[in-house]
Amino acid sequence: MILIKKESRILLFLNSFLKLIAILFTLSCSSKLVSGLKNAKPKKEKFIFVDPTGKFSVLRRSGINSSKDFVTKEELFPHTKWEQPVLEKGIMISSYSKYNKKVSILIPKISQRTFWFDKKKYFTESKFFTEKKEVKFSWRSPSDLKLKKKVIKIDSEGKLYCFFGQLIDCIKETGFFKTSKLKKNGVVYFSVIFDGYPFFNEQFGIFKSGPIIESDFSFEKEMENGVLRYALSFLDQKITYFVDRKGNLIDKFWISQGLSLKKI
Repeated sequence: MILIKKESRILLFLNSFLKLIAILFTLSCSSKLVSGLKNAKPKKEKFIFVDPTGKFSVLRRSGINSSKDFVTKEELFPHTKWEQPVLEKGIMISSYSKYNKKVSILIPKISQRTFWFDKKKYFTESKFFTEKKEVKFSWRSPSDLKLKKKVIKIDSEGKLYCFFGQLIDCIKETGFFKTSKLKKNGVVYFSVIFDGYPFFNEQFGIFKSGPIIESDFSFEKEMENGVLRYALSFLDQKITYFVDRKGNLIDKFWISQGLSLKKI
């Protein structure tokens, strides 16, 4: 899913916007929350992924590990050729926490992505240190003799952070899908962590931002058969998501980038 050619710069992460995130939890706290992920069974899903470089197949597995963390694993294959070597693989691990007595959240811990472009290996990693209030990013391209590193300070008090690759699960854990469906409106203000940084940013032209970007995820419409449509907005970008009644991802469309992800 990430195909790159250059390295990009990192800007310092913007200041906290606690007042905005409080809007989400005003909605969420209106009803008793039952965590959607802690009680979920392991999932194995297949998707068709399309971007300007072609069509691919994605295998996505998620579940709870022995440490009671939520783990997501992704693998990218040539289209319908599941037996061939992976073109990209990634893992994201987040821990469970509480925003308050009624709202459960996921806190990112670590992510890693390894992928191959023109038979050359690229690697990226992000580690989230809540107590130190910092995120450490490391990456290596074929031309790098050693890992490049960058540490970004964050304000973790009262804020919601989500790995881009775990976005739907992260939002689901707050109970937002349930409350927004009932109210037919609502928005989550949070910070998205691009777990493929800096290669993700380069591929999609997000050069003026770092790996952590202030974003919002808003309710748009309830479709037929109970399917819900939401929009992720950041910078000048918009990504449309479709989820089922249980808050599971069905489709994703990033029209300006020619990207789509459709569940098989």
